Amino acid sequence: MRLLSRIPLVRQIGIFLSIKLAPKNRVVNPTLERVELKPNYDFNRVVSELREEGISNCFRLKKETVKKLFEYIENKPVFAYRDVKWGYYLKDKKQMEKKIGKSILLSQYFNIEENELFSDILHSPLLLKVAKSYLGPAIKTVGTILWWTHPANVSKEERIKQAHFFHRDVDDYKFLKIFFYLTDMKDFDGAHVFVKGSHRPGFKEFFEEGLKVKRYDDNQINSRYPNKTEIVLGKSGDGFAEDTLGFHKANSPIKRPRLAFEVVYAINDYNLMNDHRNVSGFVINEF
Repeated sequence: MRLLSRIPLVRQIGIFLSIKLAPKNRVVNPTLERVELKPNYDFNRVVSELREEGISNCFRLKKETVKKLFEYIENKPVFAYRDVKWGYYLKDKKQMEKKIGKSILLSQYFNIEENELFSDILHSPLLLKVAKSYLGPAIKTVGTILWWTHPANVSKEERIKQAHFFHRDVDDYKFLKIFFYLTDMKDFDGAHVFVKGSHRPGFKEFFEEGLKVKRYDDNQINSRYPNKTEIVLGKSGDGFAEDTLGFHKANSPIKRPRLAFEVVYAINDYNLMNDHRNVSGFVINEF
């Protein structure tokens, strides 16, 4: 079903039916609004940029929230390549790489929504207002993801697997993602890259790209969308809204590791885009 959303007509029918048939949302009141707009941004500008370009670099987490996020993860294990048996503590990264026999490009935390801090962000009135304006009133709060991307000596195939080449997401007929940098994002630190205006593919794009999800290199994208790529830099706490049906990728960090946090909204929830895992299967490797 999600894959069929690549077909323009099917996507439009799916959007219409999902909105019409959706039940009313359960209201969850956050204990605190933890997100704010950057200076010179207002609600109308955010929604206008999303509709026209597919991205709006408009949000930031409040400083106290960023501080608490780091306090929360300080003693939490991460999982190399999202494998529940490859849990470890960040201080032991080199030992973990020796154990698994390869460099670690990506490490993810699991079950973070159990903490009210992350739940507050997911149910932020500001984020929900933007998501409802872009997606329609019957949205689903799909989930959150928190992960590190490390400088790593890995193969091209591994970078493709971890979304470091351009691609489109097919999470639903219509969806929106909010990304926050929790570490400063400068050149060579693994910045996110988006192709402005590529979030509304029509039949021409469908026939060129086909049904299967593919990966594209920089030259292929630049030839199709000249001068349309935006490299998103920023400071710790900065965030942006993005329709990731548009072409996007993560650059591989070279200098410093990147910690990023993602919130996902959609008109349907297939219980796939979240970090929920059964703790009984966790293996935490200690050295």
